[in-house]
Amino acid sequence: MVGESGSGKSTLLRLIAGFEIPDSGEIHIDGTAVCGARNFVAPEKRGVGMVFQDGALFPHLTVRENIAFGLHRWERRSRNERIDALLELVGLPEYGKRYPHQLSGGQQQRVAIARALAPEPALLLLDEPFSSLDVIIKEQMREETRAILRRSAATSILVTHDIGDSIALADRIAILRDGLLQQIDIPRNVYNLPRNDYVAALFGKTNILKATCADGGFDTAFGFFPFDGVHPQTESFRLAIKPQDIRLSSDLTNNRRARIIRVIYRGSHKEVILVSSQSTQRQHELVAFVDADSHLAEGAEVSVDVDVRDIRVVQDSA
Repeated sequence: MVGESGSGKSTLLRLIAGFEIPDSGEIHIDGTAVCGARNFVAPEKRGVGMVFQDGALFPHLTVRENIAFGLHRWERRSRNERIDALLELVGLPEYGKRYPHQLSGGQQQRVAIARALAPEPALLLLDEPFSSLDVIIKEQMREETRAILRRSAATSILVTHDIGDSIALADRIAILRDGLLQQIDIPRNVYNLPRNDYVAALFGKTNILKATCADGGFDTAFGFFPFDGVHPQTESFRLAIKPQDIRLSSDLTNNRRARIIRVIYRGSHKEVILVSSQSTQRQHELVAFVDADSHLAEGAEVSVDVDVRDIRVVQDSA
């Protein structure tokens, strides 16, 4: 689940876990109603594991004791076998006797996942588990978590505001905005076939152009764009175009003219910001990524070209 702060991601997790009670509606886990107008299953009876942002390990317990916390009803031999298996699963077989303060942030998070998986929950919930980690550890932990969840075969819902987390980890992505579901689909479709302008802009820098239907395409502030796909049935829509799909040329033969107002060096590429030659209003800006060795200069006038296959027609989310 992806969304900005305040979109309702963590609240939805808490509702699923049973820490909060919804005002209306029902919650089903594996086909069983756990919350509705006539019933409410207690959190500890829902078969749900929870991994919090900071791990929330018990500081006075060892790694083994933390993992064993939810296994108090298990027979001792089965409990020890389960703990050993989980320590192996998260790559910490030699750390059982250590305390949380003796572990790195990434190791603590792995122990938190092991503790949540210990009782074999029907569903594992992870609330921004990488938010407290620095960039280098976060990249490593993300890959390790993906491997752990794959090996455990646990159905999981992970909440994040980081697009990289969702693209790297998800089988399906759900996008929330102000408590409303915007789109749910496989990562490839969410990225390439966004349902509206909000989803399009959320997954990487994207140009959103207001457009009106014209014969054979669309009219925009940057000129006419031919389009042979399905036209929307509403007047309120946008064109979504990724910066890397825009081609700039000093050959001013087409009707899509723009003036470069800024060039920013990004290392692997240059980011070129343009304004429509047909308008001086700053809201009519376009961003294009060009080769890092490009010699395009500020103030130059260029033509804009986009392959029709790289244009996405999206609804207005406002």
